[in-house]
Amino acid sequence: MVKLMLGRDINYRTVILDEENINSTNLFNCGNSAINDFLKFNALESSDNNEAKTYIFLNELENKVIGFFSLRCSAIHCDISVSREDNKSNIGGGRTINFPAIEIDYFDIAFCYYLWLKI
Repeated sequence: MVKLMLGRDINYRTVILDEENINSTNLFNCGNSAINDFLKFNALESSDNNEAKTYIFLNELENKVIGFFSLRCSAIHCDISVSREDNKSNIGGGRTINFPAIEIDYFDIAFCYYLWLKI
């Protein structure tokens, strides 16, 4: 009988992907080869180039990657042009305002941690 372990039952830590822990990604498999390849072959380079930062969830007992997420700085662009009823003037002058945002570039969990969902 397989014991079902939920997130709170797994001893894990979240660390930024770097040269010291890149080898722990070798066995990672989420079931999608493009996402697997990003983590194993492109995530560290993306971090070195300041394009995105990748964080991994490491199972502390097995030193195995449970999952990962990759974040990128971004912005939400909003065009401001609101008409006023009283004189039909344009508030904001049709300008664009950029709001800082964080984009989730990649996110996935190793297949072995969600396999029980498919039973």
